[in-house]
Amino acid sequence: MIAEQIKKTLDTISDWTDEYTATYGIVFKKVSPTNLDAVAERYASEGNWHRVLAVKRKAEIVGYSSSTIDDKVKQALTNISQFTSQLPKMPDGWWWNSYYHLLNCFKYARELNHETDKWSNPLTAFRTLRNLRFEIPPFHRCNPDTGVVERLEGGRWLDSAALAGAWMKFAEVAKGTSQQSTLYAEVSDILPYEWRQFNRLFWLLSTKGNYYKYGVENEGYDASFGSIALTWAKAFTLHSLTLTENFHYLIMDISNRCISKKWDSPQWGGYSVAVKLYPTNPERRLDGTLIGWAAIQTFYRDFNDSIKQNVKNMLLGKDVPKASENLLASDLFDSASNRFRMGSGESLSDRASCFGATTLFLNAIVPDTGSLAIPLRAEGIAEYEAEFFDPTHFEFNYEAKRIKIPVYAGKLKFIFGDKEAEVKFPYDGIYAVTFSTDWNSITSIQRVGDLKDIYAYPPKAPSALELSVAAIATMIGTAPIYYFSKDLIKKAEEVAK
Repeated sequence: MIAEQIKKTLDTISDWTDEYTATYGIVFKKVSPTNLDAVAERYASEGNWHRVLAVKRKAEIVGYSSSTIDDKVKQALTNISQFTSQLPKMPDGWWWNSYYHLLNCFKYARELNHETDKWSNPLTAFRTLRNLRFEIPPFHRCNPDTGVVERLEGGRWLDSAALAGAWMKFAEVAKGTSQQSTLYAEVSDILPYEWRQFNRLFWLLSTKGNYYKYGVENEGYDASFGSIALTWAKAFTLHSLTLTENFHYLIMDISNRCISKKWDSPQWGGYSVAVKLYPTNPERRLDGTLIGWAAIQTFYRDFNDSIKQNVKNMLLGKDVPKASENLLASDLFDSASNRFRMGSGESLSDRASCFGATTLFLNAIVPDTGSLAIPLRAEGIAEYEAEFFDPTHFEFNYEAKRIKIPVYAGKLKFIFGDKEAEVKFPYDGIYAVTFSTDWNSITSIQRVGDLKDIYAYPPKAPSALELSVAAIATMIGTAPIYYFSKDLIKKAEEVAK
C-alpha cells in the first residue's frame, strides 16, 4: 500500500536540515517552517552561500520569514563573488546557467538593504550574459570577463532551457526597480529567440520517434526532460510565447519518450524508471523520475486520448505494472531499509528518501478528466525544479489520513490504499482530501485555496453563478462532502439574493 510505504520511508529519515528534507518535512508533517533556520545556519557555517540563497527562496515559497535566515542571506550577499558586470560567480569562478537562483542576490540586496551598491544592476548582468549567448549553440558555463564559454556534446538542450530560466529570473528580480520595464521587454525579446534555437538545434524527426535530443552531437533521451519541460511551460504561461509556435513539440516529446509505448518507451530504458541517458548511460535516476512525473501531470490535459489512457494504465497497473511497483522494484529502493538512493550505485540517503516518498505520492494520484496542477517554479535546472512540491500546495498527513493537492477540475483517482478511490473536483483549486482509516475511500473534500501561483495556462476562475450552484450543492450534501471557503460561500449567497 502506497500510503504505508511513504510512512515507512519517512520514518527512516533523521536529518531534516537539508534544503530538500526540510521543505519536504513540512509537507510530510515532520517539521515546521522554523526548521529552515537550522538549514540556513548549516549552509552558512559551511560557506555554502548559493544554498543559503536556496533556503531563503524556500522560506519565501512557504510564507516563512526569519531574521536568522535574513542574517545568513546578508552574509551570502557579501561573500558571493561577481564578475565585472555584477553577474554572480559560483565558487569555482564560473557562471553556471543551471544555478540561476543566484540572481536573487539583486532582489534580496534591495529587500534587506544590504550590499545594495554591489547588487544594483541586473540589466548590465543580463546584457552581458545575453551577448555571450549569441554564440551558437548554448554553453553550460561561461566567464563573462574573459569571454570564455564551455559546452558539452556540442551544446545540450538542458543548457538552452537553463538559459531560458535565467532570462525569466532576470525579469523577476527587476520587479519594483527602475529597470523593470526595460528588462522585461528585453527578456520578452530573447525568450522567443531561445525557444527557436532550442527547436532548431534539438528537435529530432527520426524513425525512433519525434523528440528532443540531448545534445547537438548526441541523440540520446535525457532524464532532465521534466525540468526542461516545466521551464518552458513557465515561459509559455508567464511570458506569452506563442503557443502555436512548436508548442506541440513539447507534447510530442513527452508522449514519445515516456508514454506512447508505456514502459517500453525509451526514457525508461527497460528499467521502468528514468535512465540518465538512453541508450548510452543506463544509470537510473530518482530525481529524473520524480520531476518527470510532475511534467507528465502538467501536460496531461494536452495529450490525446490514447496517451492519456496509457498514463492512467501505467499508474493504475492496467495491463502493465504500476509505476509505484516499478519504483519499489528498482535498484533506487532498498526494501530492507525502506530507503532510497538518488542514482543507481549511489548511497542511500535522507534526501533521496524524501524524493522517493514524493515520487510515490505522485504515483498514487491518477489523472482522468482532471489532473494535478503543478506549480511552475523554474528555479533552476535538474534538482532545483523539485521546488514544485511545497507545503502551500501539497501535504501528506499519515496520522490524519489527509492529503492536500492543487488540481485542475475534473475526476481523479487515488491509490494510496489497496483500492481505487475516485472523486470529481468541481473547480480548479487547492483541496484537502481526507481518507478512511484504510485509505481505500474518501470521506471528505475541502476546497482550501485558489490557484494563485504560476501554473500552466492559468485557469479561469469560477463565475459567481457557478459558486452559487456549488454552495447550494454543499447544503444538500452527499458523501463525499464538498466544503468551500467562507469567502466563496459568501459570494454565492450574494448572487442568490
